[in-house]
Amino acid sequence: MKAEILSKSQQNEFDRPPKLNLIEKRLSFELPGILKKYTRQLESSSSLVGFIIQYGYFRNSGKFYPVSKFIEEDIDAICRWNTIDSNIKWENYKTVIIYRHRKIIREYFGFYPFNTVQRDKVLTEANRLLRKEKRLDAIFLILTDYIREHRIETPTYHALAGIVQSAMKMLNNEYISVIDTFLTENTKYMLDRLLEKEEKYPIYNLTRLKTPAEKLSLRNIRDNISDYRYFKELFQELQSIIRHFDFSMEIIEYYALFVIRSQVFQISRRSNRYLMLICFIIYQYYYLGDILLLTLISSVRKHENEVDNKVDEILIKQQESSQEDLEKVFFLSEKMSAHIEELIKVRENPELSHKNKLLYYEKFAQEGFVDQYLQIVYPLRKLKKNNIKKIDLYYQELEGISQKLMNKTSEILKVMDFEISDPFLKEAIMEFKRKDGNITEAFPGSFLNKEEKKYFKKRKPTPKLLKSLLLGHLTHGVKSGEVSLIHSFQHQPFDNYLINKEYWNKHKNEIIGNSSLSKNADWDVVFELFQSSLQEAFQNTFESINNPKNPYITPSSKGSFPSFNTPAKPKNDLSDIKLMFPSTGSIALLEILNTINQSTSFTKDFTHWSGKSLPKRPHDMEFFALIMAYGCNLGLGNMVKNTTNINAESLNNTANWYFSTENIQTAIDTVVEFTGKLKIVDFLKNKQPIFHTSSDGQKFYIKNDSIHADYAYKYFGKSQGIVMHSSVDFLHRLFFPVIHSPSERESIYSLDGAVHYDIVQTEMHSTDTHGASEAVFALSFLSDIILAPRIADFEKSVLFFPQGVAPPKLENHVLNIRKLKTDHIEDHWDQILRIAASIRLRHTKPSVLLKRLTSYARQNSLYQALRDLGRLVRTKFLLDYMYDHNLRQMIQEQLNKGENVHQLARRIFYGNNGKLQASSKEEYLQATACKALIHNLIVCWNYMYMSKKLTQAKQNERKKVFEKIEQMYPVRWEHINFYGIFDFSEESLKDSLEFNTEDLFDFEIE
Repeated sequence: MKAEILSKSQQNEFDRPPKLNLIEKRLSFELPGILKKYTRQLESSSSLVGFIIQYGYFRNSGKFYPVSKFIEEDIDAICRWNTIDSNIKWENYKTVIIYRHRKIIREYFGFYPFNTVQRDKVLTEANRLLRKEKRLDAIFLILTDYIREHRIETPTYHALAGIVQSAMKMLNNEYISVIDTFLTENTKYMLDRLLEKEEKYPIYNLTRLKTPAEKLSLRNIRDNISDYRYFKELFQELQSIIRHFDFSMEIIEYYALFVIRSQVFQISRRSNRYLMLICFIIYQYYYLGDILLLTLISSVRKHENEVDNKVDEILIKQQESSQEDLEKVFFLSEKMSAHIEELIKVRENPELSHKNKLLYYEKFAQEGFVDQYLQIVYPLRKLKKNNIKKIDLYYQELEGISQKLMNKTSEILKVMDFEISDPFLKEAIMEFKRKDGNITEAFPGSFLNKEEKKYFKKRKPTPKLLKSLLLGHLTHGVKSGEVSLIHSFQHQPFDNYLINKEYWNKHKNEIIGNSSLSKNADWDVVFELFQSSLQEAFQNTFESINNPKNPYITPSSKGSFPSFNTPAKPKNDLSDIKLMFPSTGSIALLEILNTINQSTSFTKDFTHWSGKSLPKRPHDMEFFALIMAYGCNLGLGNMVKNTTNINAESLNNTANWYFSTENIQTAIDTVVEFTGKLKIVDFLKNKQPIFHTSSDGQKFYIKNDSIHADYAYKYFGKSQGIVMHSSVDFLHRLFFPVIHSPSERESIYSLDGAVHYDIVQTEMHSTDTHGASEAVFALSFLSDIILAPRIADFEKSVLFFPQGVAPPKLENHVLNIRKLKTDHIEDHWDQILRIAASIRLRHTKPSVLLKRLTSYARQNSLYQALRDLGRLVRTKFLLDYMYDHNLRQMIQEQLNKGENVHQLARRIFYGNNGKLQASSKEEYLQATACKALIHNLIVCWNYMYMSKKLTQAKQNERKKVFEKIEQMYPVRWEHINFYGIFDFSEESLKDSLEFNTEDLFDFEIE
């Protein structure tokens, strides 16, 4: 029996005529003049009603339905509006008439019939999609869109599902044919070994290789390097066959993760096991490459931080010691000075004889004063010794930790094949590999920077120090894009993440049109708009600053920066808030999940990894348990141990096959979209002048070692942590949750949700100061989003103006104003448009590009062009920010909503004292996504509860109730019980363990 692509309920929905309200029926079943003329020829009521109803259904769905599916209410409405007897004899509506009517309707709308020709077109498209996407349900939905776009009559579920299954079979046969042709016996043997056990390991090789450790311990690093070598050997062995496969990284990932989720026996019995194992090898080779490169970066960063801390510690100790020595020197110097003055007086005293002077000198020497003077030598020597420059200390300490660092990273350098654009660094890495890491003082130092070369002019570089410096340059090169890893997901060359250059050059106009960049296609036009908008903004803002009666500028001394006053909005009266929500702790979190699921069916978004609809599906309670396990930071293990009425094996199986990050995100989408459709939310939307969102990161401690975490003393002290970053709209709906290291700039992730989240259509996006770099301003402009950050000390920011703009003079204040050249922006405009199109067409996320762009060497011409474009955009925003106190208030209010989100997040994520227990990126993503899902479920429940309060109010009181609701945030949780209920009934203790106390006090060991 074949697994279905859609569930039975989804199939029925697909094959059911559209449900229409009264207005939609009127519009749908009203025939145009040319078809009315045709219906006058129809004699029987069955033909007339049949034609009208088929026309209406096809107009709405592009699809025809059998008579048995016609909806009775639609038939009655058509009969009533056309004065036809509703007692229709459908047996008179013959098949030949039905097909004739369908042909007329199709021709009217300009649609093709779903015949053999069109079926083959859809089959070809399905085959193309299967090379990129493996979830059959997703392909099915994409094909329905393709059919409508190409004006083809939509077939039944079974007809379309049959096409998908046929394409799948064809593609599998193609892959198997390639494997049979090019897979050698030796390669088959290597693949089969994955499904076997070796003597030294008690588990299958495949099982052992599935989950690389994402930690920084030496043992884990060595295991990962060993596995990487193994996959590298397999990958190179498979090169001849990989070249003949035409599948995308999405397909590779699908099959690989299927292998990772499956048990060995489930793989070994499949006819396409070699295909799946080849994809597994490619995926793991890429994935391990990223892990090892991240290990290298984390290790170097960790050791460099250690060196910095040690140097600071030494300098502080030296400073304290030097202070003591200086005090001693000063004390002895003053004492010596006094004695010397005394001796001089004796020598110069004419009344004393030469003999008496000698007696005085002898007595002076006998009293030990000279010995006291010699004590000054020791502190002076110490002061000389402590007078070591910070740079010297730094290199000394860097050399000292070199061996420890190389223990972790040396083998990574040897085994990985980097692509390096810097010829000097490339030469150094190749020499390191040639010497197997055993370098000498003659090692080429051309990769060193000016400061390092200057340092080594006076001193010979030691091999240990050269190794540490080489690693530092390599990791900097990875961040800046000068060093990349071809066989990698995250560290490929920058150009690989953009639309293919050759394709861009051939189809540029089409791509620009599809990505809504037409208005920005010509730099001259864009520049003219900048000139006019900046001139106007400078004029308006400077006039307002010069206006002595401006209440939003605080008077200050002449020649100083203006001080802008942003009045706080009046506080809302929340005295009746308790009346709007249930009593404290009265609503269990489980109840909230279940209530919203009854309205949204978000648990149906948790589909099986295969993309097929399997006959037996986990119970909703299992999904609730998993959402709370991850989202409340309880952990799957604890949830399994402490849950009744749920089978532990079943829960683990559901987590493995259904609980992917992608599915959690889809569930978030469902809840966010449903919340947006509530009537109360519609009223709130109408009050908002612009669709405003914001983003921010929240720091969380981690308990276990992880390459994805990092130290940040300001937030974690001496511990490590990660950042959970997400976006929130003005309705408090949370979306696009991601995780990143605290060492990464938050501005990198600012635009991901705003640009790539369709359900929330962002028009204005706010962040704090750290979330808005110049490159982010540039990309937001190209994405048609107003970036509106809260900027600290904004009045001191530099305002740039291009040629053709003349800022007016300020009378009493000063601002930082600087002219900006823009010729280089025009020179790089084509590449900037390619970057923008790659983002807008979802070819890549803004964060992927910003990671490289913001780390580019500052002299890089592309970086400079994008930076200066951002400076123009930022200047326009700053001028508006200075001019409009309402804008400042709006931004502050939106960012306050983000702070409320953080407070709720801490309450939701209460397990293990808020410390994450996991180490892998996937587990971190599951945790942050589930936390976001629970947040949205709570917000949705609160909106529904407030809606209920509104509907229960009398008609003449509703406006007053709604005004109260407007003042409230839906981010409230006092009424929610996150922890469950203790059961103190005698029934709960009936199976308690009993002890015989007499036995406990009276027994012998021997």
